[in-house]
Amino acid sequence: MLSITNSISIKKPLSEVFAFVSDQRNNPKWNYNIVNVKKTNEAEGVGAEYLQIRKSDKQPLASVRVPTNRKIN
Repeated sequence: MLSITNSISIKKPLSEVFAFVSDQRNNPKWNYNIVNVKKTNEAEGVGAEYLQIRKSDKQPLASVRVPTNRKIN
């Protein structure tokens, strides 16, 4: 199995970073492998569904959003 790891230092509060990264619509802004993300239902938070198109294989990938109001330890 292929494993790729990247890291970066971000000088922002953890809650702000988590909110940004957990919003699937932001994926193309930070993940170079994601071409496009479209919301596919009306739900917000748990149950929200998205369709991602990736550069590597141009195949759709369905995903579910992690709620941004989740507690962070």
